Amino acid sequence: VLARPARLEASSPLPARPVRAGAAPLHLAWVRGLPCAASPIGCRAPVQAHHVRIGTGGGVGMKPDDCWTVPLCGWHHGELHTVGARTFERRHGLDLRAMAERLATRSPHLGQDNAAGAGRAA
Repeated sequence: VLARPARLEASSPLPARPVRAGAAPLHLAWVRGLPCAASPIGCRAPVQAHHVRIGTGGGVGMKPDDCWTVPLCGWHHGELHTVGARTFERRHGLDLRAMAERLATRSPHLGQDNAAGAGRAA
């Protein structure tokens, strides 16, 4: 007879989720409050913080630090992931990495160390 696994008590606290290095939740909220970078006057969908992966130390399955984010509405964010970042940048005349770097230096929620980090990734 197999033993049943012990049940968790209702009062058992869940383990705390580890904070990802480079996480900046207040900066992300600030970015989400900006207009969509692809069409600042025409988007009606809620804005999301897109993490720029090219040239920032990110990649497939590797999210870069939160200082590397730009505001995109849900529609444009989906478009970017469908067509790819380079095609999206050409289509909309954007340099997402440069934009993320500018936003990081202007953010009221990033310290000098984090904002300066936006200029270091390669």
